[in-house]
Amino acid sequence: MTRNNDEMYWTMFIWLGLLIGSIIGSAASVEFLGVSIFSLSNIIATTVGGFIGISAGYKISQWMSQ
Repeated sequence: MTRNNDEMYWTMFIWLGLLIGSIIGSAASVEFLGVSIFSLSNIIATTVGGFIGISAGYKISQWMSQ
């Protein structure tokens, strides 16, 4: 792959991981903890899910570029 395709995969998978991770983190806290969407624990769960999604997206992009 060329340099531009590697960068495209890297950014695409990181943004996708951030989106999916934050949605899953938010939905999990609302469903399992029974908290409001605007509560502090939901914001923390969304942030943690986003970080996990970013790291997963980075790992997937590294795997895809090999």
